[in-house]
Amino acid sequence: DCVDDHEAQVAISRDARRIKKEEEQIMDRAELVTVTSVHLKKQKKRWKNKVHLVLNAGDVKAFAKSCSYQPDLFKKIKKPVIGTIGTLDSYKLDFQLIERAAKARPDWSFVLGGSPMVSKEKTVGERLKKLKNVYVTGVIDKEAAPAYVNNFDVCIIPYKKNRYNRSSFPLKFWEFMITGKPIVVTGLPELERYKGLMGYAQGADQFIKMVTKWLDNPSRGRSERVKLARRHGWDDRVSELMKLVIKL
Repeated sequence: DCVDDHEAQVAISRDARRIKKEEEQIMDRAELVTVTSVHLKKQKKRWKNKVHLVLNAGDVKAFAKSCSYQPDLFKKIKKPVIGTIGTLDSYKLDFQLIERAAKARPDWSFVLGGSPMVSKEKTVGERLKKLKNVYVTGVIDKEAAPAYVNNFDVCIIPYKKNRYNRSSFPLKFWEFMITGKPIVVTGLPELERYKGLMGYAQGADQFIKMVTKWLDNPSRGRSERVKLARRHGWDDRVSELMKLVIKL
């Protein structure tokens, strides 16, 4: 099961050539290979007869539940709240875009929920934390994550445009979608096909315009987002994978 372009991942020190060689060895030996994005499937065309596209899923059951709980943070900050959850890695998230948006719209609250900010761009991280309308929460318990998303007015997946993200399909996309909340995305070509149901922006200026647009009409496409996300839970993926295994 190939979920990322591992050769391009730069979070830790690694030998890209060795990663590529080892992955090719795994692909040669495997009888069945699944990939989580269209781009990954294209990358693996040498093994096309045994490569199958099986998209990432999300914990849609947990995020679909109505939640009245309000974490303390949201009792203190002003609305609207523009937020995301997940690992805050600089090779994924576009911290500079978030910084520009936060400075341009001091009337919005930006919540970055998840594991500690990991960034080689230390000055950007430090500047973000100093902004009065940016809130970096640190680790969030899995059980509390739906409550955070429930308190967002717009969910964001502000990723960088780079090789690694070219093949990425974040789990959080379906978890945001099942809530019906509006979503604005950057840097993830695999999600561009869904832009009729959410905002897909190029750069900070367009990102701000997209968020503003969805704040003005948050219910547009809500039922369609929920309906689509219901088909992308882990139970659905297990069934899909089992069908492929049975055919071997």
